[in-house]
Amino acid sequence: MNEDIQKYIKDNRATYTREAITANLFRAGFQREDIEQAWAIVEGVIPPPQPVASSPRFWLGLLLYPALVIGTIILGGLTNSSFLFLVALAIFIAGIVVSAFIDRHDKPLAKGLNFAFVGMLVLLVVAPFVAIIVILGICLTGNYRY
Repeated sequence: MNEDIQKYIKDNRATYTREAITANLFRAGFQREDIEQAWAIVEGVIPPPQPVASSPRFWLGLLLYPALVIGTIILGGLTNSSFLFLVALAIFIAGIVVSAFIDRHDKPLAKGLNFAFVGMLVLLVVAPFVAIIVILGICLTGNYRY
């Protein structure tokens, strides 16, 4: 649910009619069902959605997805199998693709997958490069006299 729609409705409902606000939001590119849901929330017909982090599906995506990727990488290293490294890469990429497809139907799971993807990206890609650059910088400065 888009909080921007709710804010727009709250800011303008004293000035404009419901039809005018709905038409403006629809012209701005919002989906009709999102607009109707926002109206229902603003009018108190339905309660506002719970934060995604309170959902068990969020934590499922946040914890299980990295466990699969990292577990497959470790298993590939232990068995010296390049196939398992390719499987880990496929799982890594599939997680973000799946989150894009399920975003409208299962927002908590999609958000969990997104956060896990970013965390793994930092852990598996950015951190090693930073470590290499720091070590290279220490070696190249020549300030290692004892």
